[in-house]
Amino acid sequence: MRFFRLRPMATFGSAFFLCAFISSFFAPIFALAFAALFLTALLILLLFMKSSGDAEKRQTKIALISLLLAPIMSLSLSAYRGYCDERFAPVGRETQIVGTVRERLGASAGYALYIIDVKSENGVDASFSAAAGSGDLSFTPGDVVSASGTFFDLGESFPDGERYLRSRGAVCEAELSTISLSGYDGSITYRLAVLREKISARIALYVPQNAPFISALAVGDRSDLAPTLRRSFSELGISHLLAISGVHMSVVFAAASLFMRPFGRRRFFVLLPMIVGFEAITGFSASAIRAGTMLAICALAELLGRRTDRVTVLSTAALLITVFSRGAVYDVGFLLSVLSVFALSILPYPEQSRERSPIRAALFAVGASVAATAAVSIVTLPVTAREYGVISLAAPLANLVFIPAISLILFVLPIFLLLSLVPPIAFVLGGAIDLYSGLVCRLARFLSGGGRFLISLDYPFFKELSIFLAIAFAAVFVARRKRTPIILAAIAASCMILSGAATEALRSGEVRAEAFSEKAGDMIAVTDGSSLYVVDSAKGSSALVRRVETLEREMTATRIEKYVFTHYHADSDVYLQKLLSSVRVREIILPEPQSDFERDLCMRMAQIALKADVRPTLIEGDAALGAAKVTLSERCDMPQSVEQSFALTISCGENAATYVTAGFFDTPEPFRDSVKSIFAETLVAGTHGKESASEIPSDAVKLSEGAFSARWKKN
Repeated sequence: MRFFRLRPMATFGSAFFLCAFISSFFAPIFALAFAALFLTALLILLLFMKSSGDAEKRQTKIALISLLLAPIMSLSLSAYRGYCDERFAPVGRETQIVGTVRERLGASAGYALYIIDVKSENGVDASFSAAAGSGDLSFTPGDVVSASGTFFDLGESFPDGERYLRSRGAVCEAELSTISLSGYDGSITYRLAVLREKISARIALYVPQNAPFISALAVGDRSDLAPTLRRSFSELGISHLLAISGVHMSVVFAAASLFMRPFGRRRFFVLLPMIVGFEAITGFSASAIRAGTMLAICALAELLGRRTDRVTVLSTAALLITVFSRGAVYDVGFLLSVLSVFALSILPYPEQSRERSPIRAALFAVGASVAATAAVSIVTLPVTAREYGVISLAAPLANLVFIPAISLILFVLPIFLLLSLVPPIAFVLGGAIDLYSGLVCRLARFLSGGGRFLISLDYPFFKELSIFLAIAFAAVFVARRKRTPIILAAIAASCMILSGAATEALRSGEVRAEAFSEKAGDMIAVTDGSSLYVVDSAKGSSALVRRVETLEREMTATRIEKYVFTHYHADSDVYLQKLLSSVRVREIILPEPQSDFERDLCMRMAQIALKADVRPTLIEGDAALGAAKVTLSERCDMPQSVEQSFALTISCGENAATYVTAGFFDTPEPFRDSVKSIFAETLVAGTHGKESASEIPSDAVKLSEGAFSARWKKN
């Protein structure tokens, strides 16, 4: 408490940001209940506070009053924004809108998702933003579109992306039709977005091989970044380097400040507008605004001759961003950015003696870097556990290698962008950047190891204990008496280790098979300890990909060991590409092709897998799934349908369960008789294909009525 009591602005800003963030997870009634309890406790402290001295008493009262006012103002702001969202968003109504495309969030398989700023609804002025998709037309920022459609609540189409869409300013989703272009908005907001795309296009001209990677570092455009590269950076715990954040802003600011140092304090009159300009070009991401605001506050303080400390600067920046950016509290990048800087701010750094040898100085720098990365990892652990479900053990050493490597690229990029106006020089410098960045990307892919360094964070009570650990760890450096928080941190860490060990021990002796249905078909998940295997009898869809992501986390697996395709669909290759961009897969199993069409599709899927560093294999009879195995039968074309019918058996020792498609009972009798020989004691009737419920045996488990789950002991 004393740590913040001496910093009234830090106390107020931290409390405001924390309350705004907590209220973003709960309905207003729960947020108000939390605020009432919090405020009651503070009032009691104010009334019964005792202190040893007048100065200390005055400082304590200021701190408590700051804590008293922060929740009131934060919750009032949240309530006002919630009222605006409900007031202006036409959820559940069919309407005709006119809006301006602000940005493209990404594209997959010909389908793109955009943020549209709606200007009018049924001819009446409106002011809200919506997430809308388009598979027919491609838009650029600033395009004015007219469309008709239906609006609905955030999370209905993208349940796992609700907070992300809110972070981009969207208050609802839209299903639009009859979309047409009706003009162009040339205001500064959209001109900046166009400038961003032009810079990306210029980078692509002179850096042909690694342009998406350089665009992500230069302007924060990650829409075309290869999924395998994103996954490699994530597995190494350095994905923050692909988003415009403090590292990028600091390097650019330091480089510019170095060249302008002879101008003294007058250089800040140029550097401050440059910070704003860099934020604008990079799309005003929350983490970039946090870094830029902190740099601007520090520059202004130096310009005015005032002293600053990092905790106060950080809390002031967080307060300003939370007030003026409605989506900031939903942005996981912003939260990680704030917590990371907070961890670095409270971490004590021993002074380096000038008498040390170069070797000792290097070892000191390595130790300080590893300690800083470890501190950041612990303080951000609650957010990492909730949002990603995994953490990389390689992060401390990976940051030590890649931060200097990427900082060199960031240092050269402004020079390259300026010289890009001179094509001969730009080709030479762009080629050098392309070669160097290619080496960095290949090194990341090589070291990532396909998820080898990842550990799951989705064990029982792990998230709750991670919050406890982060608070206790921070208290070690903030509190006067260190012993108590050290003991609490040790207890939390021990309980987290025991939770993971106990869960793994309970799972080690059994194999679990679970079948469930989705809108597009069915899926079977097999787990052997922490190894996850998926057998897919469904037509690929975005809903299925989200189901696989959820399954991966629920099973506390860091990747899918094998993904088995039971048969081919016309869009199986599109689905595979979408799948590999979202989840980690070590090997895909493809059935033996039965026609020229299937052979061509098999080749395309194999090529997609190899590009994503995934091993493709053709199934030959049985495929091992850890201690279990899957056996595919022959396939039969359904009469008057593009679907195929088949059966498969999941077995472990003497235990087995047979899955048959619902359409299996409508196939010719010879095919049914040839397959019935593999029927196990347990029969699972799926929903895939044409359903004929009257033919399904009464003792079969019908997936249309619920999931099937079995636990088998290993031999």
